[in-house]
Amino acid sequence: MKEFDKEQVDLVWESEEPWYYGLRGHSISGSICEKLLLNFLRKNIKGLKFSSGMITKSYKKGKDLSEFGGISPQIDIIVFRNGPLYESQDSVIVHEKDVVCTIEIKKWTSKPDNEQISKLKEKVKKPLIYVAFRLHKKLSYDIFKKECNADYTFIFSKDSNGNPVEALESKEDFFEYIYSGELKQLVETLKKFI
Repeated sequence: MKEFDKEQVDLVWESEEPWYYGLRGHSISGSICEKLLLNFLRKNIKGLKFSSGMITKSYKKGKDLSEFGGISPQIDIIVFRNGPLYESQDSVIVHEKDVVCTIEIKKWTSKPDNEQISKLKEKVKKPLIYVAFRLHKKLSYDIFKKECNADYTFIFSKDSNGNPVEALESKEDFFEYIYSGELKQLVETLKKFI
């Protein structure tokens, strides 16, 4: 077992528990994945900051920056060094010069959303990391990683024939479904930006 494999299993397992208990909303499932990964990154990587929010090209206050093309769409996780310019709860506005990279998170993916990835890369002009908690069973891990337009792609687990919390006897049984070392590689990639 590689470093962080246990944490990788925990992340995917915890992301699936709400589904097991009846929560079926896609946006809330994505938010849960964001929070789980945010908490993990904040705990395990020092020297960088991690938050959800938006990136701005301007220091102007009191103006609608979107009128000037000066603000990004909402980003799952912004990785930055200084700032933010503004923070409320767990959402931030960060100046583009302080941004190191962005992370796009999917709880479950059946194909890379290359159109969305390309738009975000064009708008933000920073490296984009794509993290999928689970990959559909009809997809090849190697083909998915090759076809994804993100600068870095990490996939935590393959399909376990349904919700793992429901389908498996215990969390320990889920180790056979993870792509071992993916979380460790994500951490190592992010540490290069420090």
